[in-house]
Amino acid sequence: MMHSFFLKRLKKYFTLLMIPSILLLVVILIISGTSQLRTLKRSSVDALDNMHAAFASIYEDICYQQNMMTVNPQLSLSLRKILMRRSSSYTDYVFLNSMKSILKTAAGSHPSVHSIYLYIDQYDNLLSSSDGVVPVADYYDNAWADLYAGLSDDEDNVVVRRVIPASSYSRETSVLTVFQRLTYIRGVIVLNIEERTFLDSMGAFLPASDYSLLVLDRRCAVLLSKIGANDSRLSELEALPDRADLGNDAAKPYFSRVNGRYYLIAQAGDNSLDLDFLLLRPFSSVVSGVFAGLIAPLLIVVFIGMLILLLAWVNTRQNFRQINYVIQLFKDAEDGTLTAPLIHPSQINNEYDLIINNVIRSFMNTTFLDKQLAEQRYEKQNAELTALQLQINPHFLMNTLQTLDFEVCKLTNSFHSPLSLIINNLSDILRYALAPIDDPVTVQDEIVNVRKYVEIQNFRFPDTIFVEYDVDEEALAIPFKRLLLQPLVENSISHGIRPAMRPGRIRVRIAIRSGQLNVRCTDNGVGIPQDRLEKLRDNLRKGDNNRNIGLNNVNRRLILNYGEGSALKVLSHEGLGTCIAFSIPLGQDHENR
Repeated sequence: MMHSFFLKRLKKYFTLLMIPSILLLVVILIISGTSQLRTLKRSSVDALDNMHAAFASIYEDICYQQNMMTVNPQLSLSLRKILMRRSSSYTDYVFLNSMKSILKTAAGSHPSVHSIYLYIDQYDNLLSSSDGVVPVADYYDNAWADLYAGLSDDEDNVVVRRVIPASSYSRETSVLTVFQRLTYIRGVIVLNIEERTFLDSMGAFLPASDYSLLVLDRRCAVLLSKIGANDSRLSELEALPDRADLGNDAAKPYFSRVNGRYYLIAQAGDNSLDLDFLLLRPFSSVVSGVFAGLIAPLLIVVFIGMLILLLAWVNTRQNFRQINYVIQLFKDAEDGTLTAPLIHPSQINNEYDLIINNVIRSFMNTTFLDKQLAEQRYEKQNAELTALQLQINPHFLMNTLQTLDFEVCKLTNSFHSPLSLIINNLSDILRYALAPIDDPVTVQDEIVNVRKYVEIQNFRFPDTIFVEYDVDEEALAIPFKRLLLQPLVENSISHGIRPAMRPGRIRVRIAIRSGQLNVRCTDNGVGIPQDRLEKLRDNLRKGDNNRNIGLNNVNRRLILNYGEGSALKVLSHEGLGTCIAFSIPLGQDHENR
């Protein structure tokens, strides 16, 4: 019933609070998600524009300067003479030095430029930014010449990826080579862009580490790539689909599937070189970036959901508290354990509640009292039966022991034989133990009973048990509860001396100190291991000790008669022995006499 009531309250609060909250969250998701996506696209476009502009500045700046050199007739003529290795005038060499300086300056102004070559068709030499005038055939980097020779006449600008071999002063280098035909003379400018340095410089424009940069040629083959973090798929990519499938509007990034994975792609084209720059970000990163700004609204909805659960639970608990309380009252009354107040103050809201609670209280009191009276009658009847049985059993046992003693005397012709002594001691022990509880005894009576018990044990285990009694004279006449000392001696014999398999000694010490009767029983038996000792102490505190029934009985009687301060104290060390002690307040005991 409570479960059903809780579900109804939960449904009601969910309708009132959660549905409007979810609708509001959806609106926030749409607005925030659109804004976040627009920001991501804008950052991709800006980064791509910056990278494209940086590359274009390299190419356009260098090509502009080289075209300016070839436009000047004097510089062009001097260059032809020098490249043909003909005798040149002093002016030609001055112009040559100027052109070499221009080449070095152009190459040095861009860190990613490896070298620049200036070559005129049908000539055997070229002008290099790093080595000056060198023969094409003998130059360490002459592979470009074969690539240039393979170009058709209508290919004015071509970009290829190749490797410049190592020389005496440089290592092998992967480069992106741009072939730009000269405008006014038949020749070419060869621009070698170092791949690694160029990609590092382009990486500075990437908005985040998960972005990837691809540079494609006219056939959509991948010339250069800088792959983002954890994106191994793109590192294996050799080409992309046709440009018509990708689009070419950098102002409008789009989502497309590349190599089995969706990406947000921004694209910028370089018409002069017929290249495409693509900036890709995985769709999963885009989603995580969009939802990063939605954590706060989601937390608010979660909080509202938890608040709904709390309200439904509190409301249900308040409504069912009185019902559960009444049910518990009936159960306690039936079990005979009614201890709580019958009226719960927080549940009395009006006169009607007060009347109902008073009726319940009267009924429960009556039921509880009837239950107690029935239990008392049962306990009284059981006690009477037990008393009657105890009157019969001791009488039978005494008669039996006397008969046995008489038969032993006839057989041995002696009234002082060891067997007769054992029977008499056993009869005295039983008579002492089964005497009425109100019959007073003293410390001396308890010691006499212990001596008889020890004599029986010595008969069973001769020359094994030695008991020493150290009792103050003034303590002998002090009133004492029956069988407080004998179980301690029995415990020392059973669990201390006998397991040691050797003769053992027990010392019983009874003394008066500071208004208390101190009792101590010490043996030199096997002792108790530390873990078992802790368990024994814990069982005595809880009153749960099935193994040491005698100790538990003594401990409970001491606590009931004299209080917690008289509980048994057990000290022991494995291999050395055990000491069990307790103290009885003399004043309280004298009051009970």
